[in-house]
Amino acid sequence: MASGVPSVTSDLSGFGDYLLKHFPDHNKHGCMWWNAASVRSTGVRGQLSGFLYQFLMQTRRERITQRNHVENYSAAFDWENLIVHYQNVYDSLVDPDT
Repeated sequence: MASGVPSVTSDLSGFGDYLLKHFPDHNKHGCMWWNAASVRSTGVRGQLSGFLYQFLMQTRRERITQRNHVENYSAAFDWENLIVHYQNVYDSLVDPDT
């Protein structure tokens, strides 16, 4: 997303967790998310293929609009902004009293 590319993620990643907490309308803006932790692997494959199929079925105009929406989010996913969150987690592991 930092490069303006639509993405697919799940609740099994820190990226997916961050997305859910900070961007409740993420699906409208080019980032598909699913709850992989509670879905069997066959369900995950089905959801993933569904997301990819939806993307492939978009018109050129819809893909351009989606890319513009993703670019609106791109600054939030730039490493310059995300490093703060990684640093906070690291600090809490090194010094649990913080």
